[in-house]
Amino acid sequence: MRKRSACILLSVVCCLLCLTSAATAADTSTPRLLKVVALTRAGVSAPLQSDAMLDSWTERTWPKWPASRGELTRRGADLVSELWGELRNRYLALGVLPGNASPAAVYVRADNLQPARATASALLRGILPRGNSGYAIDSLTPDPLFHPVENGMCIFHLAATAKDVMDNMDGGLAGLNAEYAEQLSLLDSIVGSADTELCTRYSLPPGCRLSSIPSSVAIARQGTRAFILGGLGIASSLTDVFLREFSQWPSEPAAWGQADTATMRQILSLHSAVFNAVQRTPSVAGAQGSTLLSELIAALEGHMTDSRANRSPIVVFVGSDMNIANVAALLDIHWQASGYPVDLIPPAAALTFELWQQDGGQVVRIKFFAHALETLHSSTPFEDEESLAAFTVRLGKNGEPNLPAADFYARARAAIRKDCIFTGLALPQLVPVASEGALESNAATAPDDTENDEEDPQGQAPRP
Repeated sequence: MRKRSACILLSVVCCLLCLTSAATAADTSTPRLLKVVALTRAGVSAPLQSDAMLDSWTERTWPKWPASRGELTRRGADLVSELWGELRNRYLALGVLPGNASPAAVYVRADNLQPARATASALLRGILPRGNSGYAIDSLTPDPLFHPVENGMCIFHLAATAKDVMDNMDGGLAGLNAEYAEQLSLLDSIVGSADTELCTRYSLPPGCRLSSIPSSVAIARQGTRAFILGGLGIASSLTDVFLREFSQWPSEPAAWGQADTATMRQILSLHSAVFNAVQRTPSVAGAQGSTLLSELIAALEGHMTDSRANRSPIVVFVGSDMNIANVAALLDIHWQASGYPVDLIPPAAALTFELWQQDGGQVVRIKFFAHALETLHSSTPFEDEESLAAFTVRLGKNGEPNLPAADFYARARAAIRKDCIFTGLALPQLVPVASEGALESNAATAPDDTENDEEDPQGQAPRP
């Protein structure tokens, strides 16, 4: 009897062990999201250019913005919170963000300029609506993490960088002009005549149009800024301004009522092409993006100097569209969604790296999130069922955006320019949400800095 009982007990134990082994096997075969590291662009903000520069591009009267030059608007903050509210739902569903998440569950490292800081506040309100620990910033301006070239860490060589930018365009500037002749013509009809002084500067008669202004590649600020000057550069910047208007005022088309959704689709391709011709040039991306890519890798591996980031399952860096383009160029990442041109970076867009445990190993999945173009112009963006565009991401020409973690790290480290890594990054300080001040509070009194317009026609240099 005892022998029989022992046999029964042994059988039960074996069954339990088998069930436990089966459950364990099932658990290890189910993909699990371990960590998310994101790089996001600031939300909708007022134009980056001075009033004097904007006025030189057209004889039309520009609309009055409710925020100072380059600063995030209240509408922009709301769109950021909405986007990160949707990402919160995604990460809750995937289990990387607990339902009862503590404030330490999300670590945000922001550029210390107002649009990035205000965007950091807005995204924290979206992803952690019950409270957060604030965001981290560096005390140096320009912030060496987001602006290593402007900070002086790595300088562009004038002739070599200009040649690299030219080589990064099919057919050079002439080829770019020919490819986007239709968009330039459309902008001519929207903008009208340029200011007489601008025409004279390019030896053109009064009443000249954008398409007639010659373009060139320029390196300015003692080798700390690369851009396309002239007609193509102005056209690209104008399109970006119109996208800001389109997003800020949903009640009417942008560009003096002439740019509806269909028109925006046409002209955005020109902006993306000109912008990426510079920012995705290897020497430009290497100089500007190596420090940031190095920190993104450290965040994904859990090896950042700031231990607060290593303990958080979600880490977000808040910078600019240039930061995203530079990092994407180094890794050869591309994206596109219906209604958007290839590699366009809408306001508040986020390039994300997700670390997954699957099939006994770790995999990095690359994704891109941004509002659909219709959502940016919607008067009820928080009620739209499909407010995020469905972006297709690829590595290289046709590569899948999923890599074994070891391969991803090797790819990233091989792309980094070691001579352009800022090695003296200090421990950033945590500041409370909304420490940047009330949105749109000082738009009427902020000074309009025109001193460096000629060296910064896109208006993208860091401004304290």
